[in-house]
Amino acid sequence: MKIFQIFNGRCHYDMTPLHRNLEEAKKHYSSDTIIVETPDYVFQDWGFDETKKGEEMFIKPEPPDGWGYDEITGTFYNISMQKENQLTAQLCEYQKNLNDTDYLVIKLSEGELPESSYIETGIKEKRRWWRDEVNRLRTELECLKSQNG
Repeated sequence: MKIFQIFNGRCHYDMTPLHRNLEEAKKHYSSDTIIVETPDYVFQDWGFDETKKGEEMFIKPEPPDGWGYDEITGTFYNISMQKENQLTAQLCEYQKNLNDTDYLVIKLSEGELPESSYIETGIKEKRRWWRDEVNRLRTELECLKSQNG
């Protein structure tokens, strides 16, 4: 459980680091200060409705259009930016795979690697797939960036 000061219908201040329990917290503040225990998943700026009972008293904030809410950290995030970051991470992974296997292509072209070992490892197909994915992801990133201005 967390301990929050309520102000203007919001979970205003997380007092949990300062006080072991609700009773201890209430000793340090005036009687008109609203202090409540909340479930652990409640964060600062959640709504508070004293007319409701139990966990229904705590109202998760609604993210604005184009934003999401992270249940773990209690923060908002830009959905487009998150998507862009995910695509960029995938792109980097596939590009790294291509870079890491370039030496095989060079060895093969210089005659230092038999064609059969290159075929047996399936690296040719993997590299083709990685190249296709790199191209697809670059296109998708360009489209996403142009949509976001």
